[in-house]
Amino acid sequence: MILTAYLNYRTGRLVTEMGGYTPFGGSELSYGIPPASVLGLNQGDTPQLRLRVFDPFDDDDAILLPAGSTLRAVVKAWDDHNGDPLAAIEDDDWDKPADLTDNAATDLTDDPAGFYLGTLSLAGDDLAALLTAGVGAQYTHLQVQITLSDGTVRSSQWVPLMILSDVARSGDGAVVATSQPSPSAVLYYKDITALTGGGSTALDGIPTVGKSKLLVELYVSAELQTWRLFAGTTAEDSANGIVRPDDYNASTNAQIWQRLR
Repeated sequence: MILTAYLNYRTGRLVTEMGGYTPFGGSELSYGIPPASVLGLNQGDTPQLRLRVFDPFDDDDAILLPAGSTLRAVVKAWDDHNGDPLAAIEDDDWDKPADLTDNAATDLTDDPAGFYLGTLSLAGDDLAALLTAGVGAQYTHLQVQITLSDGTVRSSQWVPLMILSDVARSGDGAVVATSQPSPSAVLYYKDITALTGGGSTALDGIPTVGKSKLLVELYVSAELQTWRLFAGTTAEDSANGIVRPDDYNASTNAQIWQRLR
């Protein structure tokens, strides 16, 4: 089984296809409820991931990652950003192209080269724990993470995947018992220009009492950023993606902002 993915190096937009079938395109969902046409994989499968990175500022041509970069692909539960991955392809596990004519994939695309090749194992204990007795399938998400030599991390948007249990699958007559995660509205704060400092122009000034998993987008430091409110007591470290709201209280409002991208 082969899963092909195309990653926009500038924006983090990730488009996937399997067997020539592209389930979504254009304005793919990154948060909230996965689309109905989500790709399905079976527990225990070992699909090969073929990843091609391209640069929209260079005629959409394939590119090699900068020297010193590390590459990682992870599968996590749909609404889980901080937990351990259910499956992963670590940097050392990739067959990386030596140049843009390497790793040809003429059976998948008219553009025959420049693919990073890796294998996902969907047979781990963490995945088995997610698919408990009576659960036929669960929504998960695939994300690609690039860490540059200076430590900067570039994360792609989510790609929804449905993992089917190896005990009960829709193809063998069993009923797939699963429910879609609750949607999370994305709020854009056009007046916010800083992460800290309080007030109506800073992320930490957004009221958070009584709110849960609030998802916001804002334009700070000349880039569009996405932050989510999580339960937690982690100390503030805005440079590394952690901001405490001004109304944080360890007893009554233990919530922090964490950067997603």
